[in-house]
Amino acid sequence: MSYDVTTQPDGKRLRVQVEGDRSRGDLVAEATRAWRKIAADCADAGCNQILVVTAATGSFPTLDAYIINSILNEYGVQRTWSIAFVSLDTESYRDVEFAETVIVNRGFDAKVFRTEGEALDWLKAL
Repeated sequence: MSYDVTTQPDGKRLRVQVEGDRSRGDLVAEATRAWRKIAADCADAGCNQILVVTAATGSFPTLDAYIINSILNEYGVQRTWSIAFVSLDTESYRDVEFAETVIVNRGFDAKVFRTEGEALDWLKAL
């Protein structure tokens, strides 16, 4: 697998585009690399909101989702940041909702959306 992660600062928000296939390679290692980049880019840009738009395809196994999202703080993600996820892959949307639950239970402000417009509205309201 290999996630292709691009980031673009936009004021207090960092927009993240993720492409890739979750069914190949080591998902935890790829997600770790991606989250470290996202956290560093957000900190460098002085952002406090992250908009993740993911078109990654393939299943998002529950155990991997749990492992990855249980330790976001270890990747440098701050609990003072708000994270909006837009999951464009309908196959894995419910899996991403589970990841949201894990993140929120770890003290992060995060929510999953089906469209970028909904995610932006939520972030703007904060």
